[in-house]
Amino acid sequence: QDSETPYSLQKLSDVVFGTHGDVENLKTRMNACSYGQLNIAPSTMEGIQDGVFPVDLTHMVATGADRDILRDAALDKLRDTYGEDLGDVFDHVMICIPPGVKNPFIAYAWGSDFLSVYYDTWCGSLSAQVHEIGHNIGLTHSGKGAKDGSCKYCHYADQSGMMGFTYNEDNGPKMCFNAAKSWQLGWYDDKSVEINPLKHEWNGKVVGIADYGQQLEEDVHNILLKLDAPNQDTAYFISFNRKTGINQETKEGADEVLVTSQISKNGMPQNSYLDASLRSGKRFTIDNFDESGETVTIKVNYIWKAGSLWSADVSITSPNASLEKIPTMMPSQLPTTVPSLAPSMSPSQRASLSPTRLPSSNPTDYPTVMESSLPSLSAIPTTTSHPSFTPTLTMKPSDSPSRTPSMTPSTWSWTRTKGISDEESSPNNSTGKMILAGCLSVFGAAMMLTAIFLAKDKGVLDKKSRRNTS
Repeated sequence: QDSETPYSLQKLSDVVFGTHGDVENLKTRMNACSYGQLNIAPSTMEGIQDGVFPVDLTHMVATGADRDILRDAALDKLRDTYGEDLGDVFDHVMICIPPGVKNPFIAYAWGSDFLSVYYDTWCGSLSAQVHEIGHNIGLTHSGKGAKDGSCKYCHYADQSGMMGFTYNEDNGPKMCFNAAKSWQLGWYDDKSVEINPLKHEWNGKVVGIADYGQQLEEDVHNILLKLDAPNQDTAYFISFNRKTGINQETKEGADEVLVTSQISKNGMPQNSYLDASLRSGKRFTIDNFDESGETVTIKVNYIWKAGSLWSADVSITSPNASLEKIPTMMPSQLPTTVPSLAPSMSPSQRASLSPTRLPSSNPTDYPTVMESSLPSLSAIPTTTSHPSFTPTLTMKPSDSPSRTPSMTPSTWSWTRTKGISDEESSPNNSTGKMILAGCLSVFGAAMMLTAIFLAKDKGVLDKKSRRNTS
């Protein structure tokens, strides 16, 4: 008996591209989070309508069929139509598998590659689409808790951004990526600062990614902070998780300062972990930072919650660090902010935040996420299916020269990883180069292909530069 996905061709096009009025979709979310630096549009290639291309798979979509057989059959049809090297034609291929397979799942993707696969209603999940395309462009998972693998789902547990748990929602949640992923993407480089806390203390204002589009003062307002610990292959990232605008539905650490750590192995970022969520007056210490024997302290002095631009005043200190870098920032901040902020903020924030936030977030977030998405996750982490795609490895070398100049080597690496299989590309090119991506959907006795354009504007990123205080 044949099966079909719950989406029509028109609906699938709508949830990916917004071609028929869907206001929140893969295209709009990536565009919003990147501030126009990652643009997705449906392909106009011959035979494709609104990004959707139906292909006959008669007798292949039987209830109880193996999901990998369906995936491979769909890709074979795609190769018959557009050529053997799909990577020369598409950046991304998204396959939608109908319900009834014998090994159900949510979604999965190959890291730094073109393929992502979705199951049943998860084909229309906004967070699943963003999450898996995130893997395609080199992002790993965002976790919280045990980092040694002893906790089965901890590597998904950072719910502040899209690389944690996914949600079976068409139009949400409206949020972006955590600080580690945002740093890797490079979308806010001109407001990102790298700090060596063993040499120099740092104090300044951190604002949310949702306010990146506002008029921010040079060398005063920062989006991302990075503390590099090269001897430990560990980096710490600091952000202010402002819950507004493009980040209005963040699931964790709303309007708090988040500290996220990430280990790199052979230059490749591993899963990031949320280490701390800090309110006004709170601090987080890192013992033996970079194997120096010294303690680095991150403190939130206060959070300014007034007007349209909220900010967190953050200090980063260590016992032997100097203040030589600070004079350029202090004269403009201290005379105006300290006298007016301290009297009004200290008593009002502490009293209202402590009782209302912490008790309500843990009980409500985790049960709903765990109930809806986790049961099907365990079936996904398989890597046995991926070797069948090795012939397409030859497609990537042609992309490397155009990406390298604007990004760090690990950021837009197109080296295939074995597969990020769970529930389970890059900046824009101002020269107008359009790079294809595609979306396949097994649909009843037919398979549809949706080709997506990813415009990569390197010119935008080249205008930005991170500040280094080390």
